[in-house]
Amino acid sequence: MHRIIGMLGALSLGIITAHAEDSSPWQDLFNGKNLDGWSGDPRLWSVEDGILTGRTDDGERKLTVNSYLILDVDVPADFELEFKARVTGENSGVQYRSWKVKDVPFGVGGLQCDLHPQPEYLGMFYDERGTGITVKHGEKVTVGQGVETLPASTKPPTQLGEWNTYRVQAVGRHYRHQINGQTVAELIDADDSQRPLDGIIGLQLHVGGPMKAEYKDFRIRPLAAWPGQASTMVPVPEMPGTQLLEGFHLEKVYDIPAESGSWVTMTRDDQGNFYCGSQYGGIWKVTLDKDGKVTATNLNIPLESTQGVLWNDGCLWISSTESPDGRNGVWRVDLRQGTPAEPELVKPVPRGGEHGLHTLRRSPDGQFIYLVSGNHCPLPEFDRSLVPEVWAEDQLLPRRPDANGHAANVMAPGGWIARFRPDGSDWTLVAIGLRNSYGLDFNADGQLYTYDADMEWDFGMPWYRPTRICEVVPGAEFGWRNGTGKWPEAYEDSLPAALNIGPGSPTALLSGRGAKFPAAYQRALFAFDWTYATIRAIHTDPGQPVRGEEFLAGNGLPLTDGVVGTDGALYFLSGGRRAASALWKISYTGKESTAPIAPAPAIEEPTFTLDEAWQKLGSTDRTDRFLARTRLELYPPSSWSDRLKGEKNPWRVIGGAIALARTDQNDSVQVATDALVTLDFSALDSHARINWLRAVGLIIARHGALPPAQREQVLGCANSSFPSGDREVDHELVRLLCAIQAPGIVSRTLDWADQIGAQPPPDWLELAKRNAQYGADIEGMIAKFPSADRIQALYCLRAVPGPWSGPERERVFAWFQDLLSMQGGRSYAGFIKDLRQQMLDSCTPEEQERYRDAGKGNSNPFANLPPVQGPGHSWTVDEIVALANEGLDGRDAHAGENMFKASLCSACHRFDGEGGAAGPDLSAVGGRFSIRDLAEAIVDPNKLVSDQYAWETLVLHDGSRMNVRVIEETEESLTVATNAFEPSEQSHVFTSDLHQREHSAISPMPPGLINRLNPEELKDLLAFLLRKSA
Repeated sequence: MHRIIGMLGALSLGIITAHAEDSSPWQDLFNGKNLDGWSGDPRLWSVEDGILTGRTDDGERKLTVNSYLILDVDVPADFELEFKARVTGENSGVQYRSWKVKDVPFGVGGLQCDLHPQPEYLGMFYDERGTGITVKHGEKVTVGQGVETLPASTKPPTQLGEWNTYRVQAVGRHYRHQINGQTVAELIDADDSQRPLDGIIGLQLHVGGPMKAEYKDFRIRPLAAWPGQASTMVPVPEMPGTQLLEGFHLEKVYDIPAESGSWVTMTRDDQGNFYCGSQYGGIWKVTLDKDGKVTATNLNIPLESTQGVLWNDGCLWISSTESPDGRNGVWRVDLRQGTPAEPELVKPVPRGGEHGLHTLRRSPDGQFIYLVSGNHCPLPEFDRSLVPEVWAEDQLLPRRPDANGHAANVMAPGGWIARFRPDGSDWTLVAIGLRNSYGLDFNADGQLYTYDADMEWDFGMPWYRPTRICEVVPGAEFGWRNGTGKWPEAYEDSLPAALNIGPGSPTALLSGRGAKFPAAYQRALFAFDWTYATIRAIHTDPGQPVRGEEFLAGNGLPLTDGVVGTDGALYFLSGGRRAASALWKISYTGKESTAPIAPAPAIEEPTFTLDEAWQKLGSTDRTDRFLARTRLELYPPSSWSDRLKGEKNPWRVIGGAIALARTDQNDSVQVATDALVTLDFSALDSHARINWLRAVGLIIARHGALPPAQREQVLGCANSSFPSGDREVDHELVRLLCAIQAPGIVSRTLDWADQIGAQPPPDWLELAKRNAQYGADIEGMIAKFPSADRIQALYCLRAVPGPWSGPERERVFAWFQDLLSMQGGRSYAGFIKDLRQQMLDSCTPEEQERYRDAGKGNSNPFANLPPVQGPGHSWTVDEIVALANEGLDGRDAHAGENMFKASLCSACHRFDGEGGAAGPDLSAVGGRFSIRDLAEAIVDPNKLVSDQYAWETLVLHDGSRMNVRVIEETEESLTVATNAFEPSEQSHVFTSDLHQREHSAISPMPPGLINRLNPEELKDLLAFLLRKSA
């Protein structure tokens, strides 16, 4: 089994090899003569006898804040840094992959190799202005799994005041600190929200008493990326704007006729024939002769939607959840007689739409067929479950729905994975807690993975989760919950992602097995991104962090599904949502061996006795702990709860308390709380502290408020630890301490959020800037990225009722005003407005009157619209296509942006982080749609209304009708938005007044919005949308 390695970045990941020597030449960073190339406080830094020297004292050089000498030279993102240093007095340190702190002269934040006088801290990883101590001397930390002791590294007799040779190695998210040739600390990092993958280097002088830090022989060299990783993307000459990994060749095999639909799924039979399904009905058999001629035959299978197809033993298995006639589910069509038999509905499901049933995949041993479903498809009836059937929302604080009504009333378990026998029997639930995974497949070692979607509307919120590759173990739970309720990845009652990628729209995930590719790409999984027209090779080598590598990046390629052909090429489809479709082929033309890799082994399900499960609960491996706990939950709590009494292992206590909270009906909850409070909270590592807090939170969420005596015990353990200096821990401390109304928590939380300092943008933002498609989408967000700490503080403080002091309320509502000037996803502004209303609701009547209009922000999509010159014209699709074919390159981007606003596009659509929230984000529209697709969407918006953006018609008992977007749903009422331009304007409809609900076929977007534009203005708009402007 491949071990899950927490939250890992993407696009440029690597791993340090066992012997990280590199043939690249060294580059000197210090000339031994002067401070050329460096900047710092001239009072503190100088060159003495060829030594770079920093001094502080108790006089004019006394520090009140850490000060840095900053290297002004660009350095490689992946590198090996070597230097000699000696330090007397206070401690020093070398910052790397760091950033300058705004408004702090010579201030730096980021990762540091700490030069500390105390042995347990010498050479440690310290996150300056971040989480603080990250990895101590002698530790190897794999984030999300735990801490290991490094061999032969227990406090070597290194004297800080003597010259020592230090080495820092950083490749992707793998870091190593060495002293005198010995590794003293190592980190395989997963903290996407904290640390960038490149940045500046700085030398520290520490606040405190007088000190002297001396450095010499300072040099750096680039380190090679992951062994076997191809490093070059090359243009595809026939497709401007498209790049492919060097050594591979892309060609279009077949343009799919418009009357054949938009193809989104494909499979292959034993003879090499393809079977391709259209999203809105129809399956075609596709054959390629030896000359490459394509024949596509409609099989006339009478199903009206297709999301997944699988060939297995002469039968086609088909998943369908968008059928207008409601015939949704998993179907089997027998083709063994040469023509399709009548489809057989093997497993009916009620609904699903685009978030319903998706890919079907056969296990390597052929014993099972696996199926993945999005979160809008309720669980069908299963014969058994590998997931303990005790799931719940598990929210310590009241959850809030998506501000724009997405997934209204869709609750746990969310998206799921199931399996069944090829004869259609033995339906088993395998995993839950996904959002909308489309693809899944087995890697070269037989381990199952899936590719889950983000909720891009959540950009800027603490609960945003990027698209992610997940390793699926039996009984897995991945923590998706409705609205604001998504679980932090550190929670032990879920599993983390194997790889976090960033924004996107995941479609296929398929194995490279059988391809005539080099071994690394036969072993890889290929992840398709529909929005950003990107295929990534996902490398899941045993014992290594999962990493992603860009394989194909294109324009106008809305990628849907793929399969390895019998000729060893990778075939794939583009299409979806009625976009023009095509069949493509990638073949290998390089010189590396393409010899087949070994067959995938069969993976046996882990089984534990009760005793074994209890022992494994204390493992240092997070996946082992998860498997042990879920097995423990299958036993009656009365058979093991007494083991918590007297248990000293922190992970057994925490895991046992979580299991009791999830499974027991109050009888043993006191046992769980008593066990937790016996642990020394301050002595736990960060991950254990987070889950100690989670365990207490689960007890409250499942069983109600703590009795007074237990509340005092919990406060006694955790209250004094806030703030801890560790961002993730503090987020959870704020959550719990607000929930149990800790003394003084309002002022303490406000001070914490004001003093913690600016939070660096998450790494996927920085990584995205390196990708032409990603960077254009979100560049505007970076400059106005909101404070997740303040949002977390507000989310928690709304649970603390008034009265507060006047200054406290003033600070909070000033925060709202500031946050509404920031940028986030489509639901960002709505979330902030909703939190403001929640905060106002928690005020006393007197406070409500005083602050009713405070912090509301200003937003009017119709204010100050740019003028249109005209004269207008009633534009048709053909006319728009013809106009675009005259040429759009180099047009004025500012003029195009003005037409985007003048045509009211910006009132409902976002572009590069700005705009309204009623329709889809158009930032990457040029990467997936042709000009004809775009013209059709503008001229006839009712032609296709995605269920992600569709409104509903409510028919009331009095005969009146309302066109609405449902925001939240309870048994008593619906909370609805009636104004597409301002979803925060909401009203309530009582279910007792409701006669009928109908899905509206009418798009909220009115037709004719471009009809005021003259040809030149329309060209400017099209060039802007397709990113052809200058």
